[in-house]
Amino acid sequence: MSTFLFCYALLISGVFIVSSLGKLGMKLIGKYDMTPKAVQLEELITMPFVLISVVGLYGYIQQVAIFSAVFWKIYFVLTILQIIVAFWLPKQQFLKKELPTKKFIVFNALGTGIGIPLYYMLFNYAFVSFPTTS
Repeated sequence: MSTFLFCYALLISGVFIVSSLGKLGMKLIGKYDMTPKAVQLEELITMPFVLISVVGLYGYIQQVAIFSAVFWKIYFVLTILQIIVAFWLPKQQFLKKELPTKKFIVFNALGTGIGIPLYYMLFNYAFVSFPTTS
């Protein structure tokens, strides 16, 4: 396991926790209500999906079997489909409307780039190095 992937997994996990707590805090004080309801619903549905990714990163890094290899193969395919479909979901449409075109493109390019190690680890966990019990 490379140090980069280990640090990346810790960083992604931390970002997920901080983001989740931030959204919860914003909701409690009423600031999140300015976000369109469709975007809020999308984020609510996406949050558990991202949490499963974090669990997969843990399994990959620790080389422990969590769920089954079939589960992770299906999950990886669904993740790739979600990435593709996300461009037509409410959050992207909201950002497209709110951000200037250049910033929107940069935002999406950075988001995709930051996700590449995650997809790499999930792919490897599902298809290449899923731990087997002996």
